[in-house]
Amino acid sequence: MQCFSYATKLALVGSETQDLLVVSFRPEAVLDQEGMAECLTTCNSIASMPVRHLWVIPQDAFFCLSLMKQDLFSSSAPAALPSALAVVSSNRLLNQLLGISFAYHPQKFPVAFFHSHVAAIAWLDPVNLAPAPQF
Repeated sequence: MQCFSYATKLALVGSETQDLLVVSFRPEAVLDQEGMAECLTTCNSIASMPVRHLWVIPQDAFFCLSLMKQDLFSSSAPAALPSALAVVSSNRLLNQLLGISFAYHPQKFPVAFFHSHVAAIAWLDPVNLAPAPQF
């Protein structure tokens, strides 16, 4: 089992398995275009094939509305796109804003929001990958 981690302005990006990337956002992270681009570039450099992404966003993170203007994954090579994305956060407003952004910029992979890390991991299990739960 390989384990590696990379630090970006907004998060630590790491993997313990070949097909799951974990992006753990820092406390009080400001999710802006520059920071998210850096995180996704880091993810793209790690993954040479579609992998599952788990984003863990703390309650005190901030969302810049400018992120809604663009598709977060538009600059990702097709081979580097996630096969699925689970977002874990108890920040209700941030979840709603990200949900609107993903609705406005539909992805070619499933995206789901969770309050529980355990539920997100269970949903990301390739055997159990099911339609996204509704909040």
